[in-house]
Amino acid sequence: ELGPHDLACRADRAVLLARAGRLDEAAEDAALVAARARTPRLRFQAAAACALAGRHEQALRLLERAFRDDPALIDASGRCRDLR
Repeated sequence: ELGPHDLACRADRAVLLARAGRLDEAAEDAALVAARARTPRLRFQAAAACALAGRHEQALRLLERAFRDDPALIDASGRCRDLR
């Protein structure tokens, strides 16, 4: 079991769960990461999980903040298949 401070692992798991169609679990992990993330990369990953889980408004909010804090992620978003 992952602890609440294992944010990088939770962000990865959220994306994998969403890809596997386990959307509620993915959204739960993504929400925890979004609430506690201190880095743009973690917000970006949480946004990808939210997008895959159909939570598009939350994904857009997270992406906006991630892009503001790290503009290099804008280029990365074009290569991220989870955001398409």
